[in-house]
Amino acid sequence: MRWKTFGAVLMLAGGAAVMAIGQPDLDRRLAKMEEELNEKIESREYHIDPAELLELMWNNQLRLALLDVRAEGDYNLFHLIDARLFDFTEDDFAWSEALPDETVRVVISNDEGRANEAWKKLTALGVRNVYILEGGVNRWLSLCKPHKAEGDRLEPAHVLRADADQLGPDELRYTFPAALGDRYPEARPPEHCFSEREYEKKVTVLKPVAVPVGGCGG
Repeated sequence: MRWKTFGAVLMLAGGAAVMAIGQPDLDRRLAKMEEELNEKIESREYHIDPAELLELMWNNQLRLALLDVRAEGDYNLFHLIDARLFDFTEDDFAWSEALPDETVRVVISNDEGRANEAWKKLTALGVRNVYILEGGVNRWLSLCKPHKAEGDRLEPAHVLRADADQLGPDELRYTFPAALGDRYPEARPPEHCFSEREYEKKVTVLKPVAVPVGGCGG
């Protein structure tokens, strides 16, 4: 069976059962759940601190899926390691469906606008264990320490745009030398990078996952 982009979507019931529903049905679901979804967004209970996400990224005992819902140009310029550009296409849902039930999903945008809306859609579709990166990529980059040495100075790969204070919501406020995606140190900083931050842990791991030991990995 084929699904056109936004012509039909998959519903993951309890992270296992999958069914196709049309975009009008999704719109009705969103309208019906609007108050509930908005209350959950406003409660911030599903927005996780960058330090918690970094801890998850270094935890090899769980399954983590990063859903990047930004524009393709921003994604190609820079994204967190192993993040997938997620645009609610047929391929995106096939990939999501194949993930284990216990997978922790984190939705990412430049700030939070797009991520909030994507979280609402996924929640309306019954996808479980979905969270939002608090402050998005912009907050992540603002917290990252310099990693690249040039002479006697430490220079970060990312630089705050000169017009950053004039940009609208959910626009990327940093520039990079080239579009290298996740090939920048900021894509997965050292696990102690945000260690000085105090934050409330919000992610619930549904079931521990035993990851095989051995082989190469970073």
